[in-house]
This record gives sequence, structure tokens and C-alpha cells, in this order.
Amino acid sequence: MEALRSNVAQKLPVTLASLRAAADLAQLILRNGDGEQAESIFLSVERMAMDLFGADEDPIVQILIRIGVLFQERHPWVYGEEWFEKALEASVRSSGSRMSQTRHLQAALERGFYEPEEEDISQGDDLLFVEKSFCERGICSDRPVRHLNIWWS
Repeated sequence: MEALRSNVAQKLPVTLASLRAAADLAQLILRNGDGEQAESIFLSVERMAMDLFGADEDPIVQILIRIGVLFQERHPWVYGEEWFEKALEASVRSSGSRMSQTRHLQAALERGFYEPEEEDISQGDDLLFVEKSFCERGICSDRPVRHLNIWWS
């Protein structure tokens, strides 16, 4: 925990390994019943992920959804709801309001429960990067976009 705080406080480069380690630690803490401590770490994970990927990218949406699902599994809806609301906001910025992921998040917030879509659940490695160009999303640039499938177990 102290290493995580030190990494964030000193503005050391955020790596995928540090992001994954922090998320794994938070998940274990949540499963052992300390939701407040887990939330603190998940907030750090969110900040680290935004540093790594940018605030308006799909990996942020996936991370926020996963954190919401973890809270939803262990606590009343209200604890996961804030993460799904953040995911919806990021999804609208990233993909627009008509994309299926955005509509799925809107529906989950209306019914008070998020059920993962089939494409949400990864096969194989938990961390799978797929390179896509901005041109595939209508924003032409040679800069690749990294997508993170973060359904850690």
C-alpha cells in the first residue's frame, strides 16, 4: 500500500504492471470486507489509468465498469453505481451516446444492476492490448489507441 502511495505521490511513471498490482490489491481488500480501503485504492487505480491511457479512452471505461462490478458483487448497488456513472460519462466522451456500450451502461443505471455483455468477458489473458488507429473512429491520426480488457479475476 505504501509503495502505491509513493508511486502516485512521486509522480513516477505509471506502468501497466503497477496498475494491475494496485487493482489486484484493491480487489483482495474488497473481498476481505474493507470497502473503504478498497475504494481508496481503486481511486488511485482510476487516476493511474487516466495518466496511462488518457481520460477519454475506452480502457478507462472498461476499468470503471470492472470496479463497479466488483463493488456490485459485494455491496449494495449504491457502492457500484458511482463507478458505472463515471463509466457512462467516459463512454459518451469516448464512443458517443449511440454506441452499444453506452446504451448498456444507461440501461444498467436505470435498472440498478450491471450485467456484463458477452464481449465484456475476455478469453485468455486478462490484459489484452489491441492497437487501433484513430482513423477507425473517424479521427485520423497515426497515433495508435491502446484498448485494455481488464477483467481481472
